Amino acid sequence: MPLSDRHSPAGNWLYPLISGLALFILAAAAVYVLTSLWRERTADVGAAEPAPAPASPSSLSAVEILDRRLASGEITIEQYEQLDALLARRHTAADATATVAASNGGATAAV
Repeated sequence: MPLSDRHSPAGNWLYPLISGLALFILAAAAVYVLTSLWRERTADVGAAEPAPAPASPSSLSAVEILDRRLASGEITIEQYEQLDALLARRHTAADATATVAASNGGATAAV
């Protein structure tokens, strides 16, 4: 009697099905593990301190805005120097007004 006659008919298709299913499960588990490791690694890279948001123009001083405009090329060095001198004069005038107001008991002088 040949060897193939002693096996049940289910053996001809059941064993390849089970081994194929096992191979598929192993491959799926490997993909899951590898993607989990990749996500952890990329999450650690992006976990560095986020870049600070650029300051809004209202929170910058006039000199800081002037510095940024010079750095970005919006104004020339000559324009920068003129505007910086103007700001310095205004700052000096504001300090003088505050000093006069303080000496007058809080009343501001008409300028």
